[in-house]
Amino acid sequence: MLGCAAVVAFRRLLSRWQRRVRRFTPEGLVRNNAILFGASLGAGLFGYIYHFAIGRLLGPAAYSVVASAVAAVYLLTLPALIIQLISARFTSVSAAHRDHRALRPLVRLLTMVSLGLGLLTALLVWLGGSTVARFLQLPDLRVVAVVALSTLIGMLVSTNRGLLQGLRRFGALSINLVLDGGTRVVVAVGLVFAG
Repeated sequence: MLGCAAVVAFRRLLSRWQRRVRRFTPEGLVRNNAILFGASLGAGLFGYIYHFAIGRLLGPAAYSVVASAVAAVYLLTLPALIIQLISARFTSVSAAHRDHRALRPLVRLLTMVSLGLGLLTALLVWLGGSTVARFLQLPDLRVVAVVALSTLIGMLVSTNRGLLQGLRRFGALSINLVLDGGTRVVVAVGLVFAG
């Protein structure tokens, strides 16, 4: 009698553990985290290559200009992180309710908001180019133009990343992150060689 009760209790415990483990199957949390982790490593590697290549090609004095411009872009695109979180949240809610008709207006609205914010920020940076150049100690107004354009692109990219995140398309999101890092390296090295 006691042996049968122990077997039944063991089977229940085993069944509970199997249900919990199923949540972490390849389609679940572990797989998606592994994909995103690999992409983050790839993007980080491209970030390292970017700074190493630019630093070696330009030298310390000119690299400080690039570092100042990159820091400005990071600060100017902080609202993009908020847009990305909002995009991911509302997309995931629509996807959970299987309301795919709501996604199209949501994408349009978020794209318009990020485009409007990006254009406004880029325009303000461009119009205040001499002030921005003095504040960041940039010797050339072309660098301010690159900062303005990078801000606009950063705003638009954040909406798409949030949509991919909300739809749980971590493979596409990972490709986006790695391509962003690789493109940044190619464009920056190209701009250095172009003068």
